[in-house]
Amino acid sequence: MTITQHTPEVSTTWIVVADRSRARILADPGDNKDLSEIETLVNPEGAMRQSECCSDRQGYFGGRPGALEAGDPETDFRHKTAQMFATRVIESLETGRASHSFGRVVLIAAPSFLGTLRQKLPAPLARMVELEVDKDYSKCSPGEIAAQLAKLKVVGRQALQ
Repeated sequence: MTITQHTPEVSTTWIVVADRSRARILADPGDNKDLSEIETLVNPEGAMRQSECCSDRQGYFGGRPGALEAGDPETDFRHKTAQMFATRVIESLETGRASHSFGRVVLIAAPSFLGTLRQKLPAPLARMVELEVDKDYSKCSPGEIAAQLAKLKVVGRQALQ
């Protein structure tokens, strides 16, 4: 006997609007007009410089032959904080995906943070991404975000024709 689990088609779209210091997850029930904010994630370190939150000096590592350079040879502070924050954002999305809270995802993020989010997306969640927008709308109201999405979808339909 084979048991097949069918997941119902969920029409809700979750819209992630983010930059390195703040991410908002909005729900669109399908009309793209009444966006409701589900969750706000804040990363205070994302808006800081390294000197503002870390009291330790940077370490030294070998750079050019015979010279020492200060800093982190692997990743700088901005990228580290962005990667940690992207992991938190993806964890929230994964929780929603596992509970079938949404059927599609739209990612709207500052260009550098959008790339970090893409790298962190697991395959099942990546298949749910309907649209990616490399703009920083993190300080926009839900109404402004809905208006921008409506413009983008109209332009996208014209490009397909």
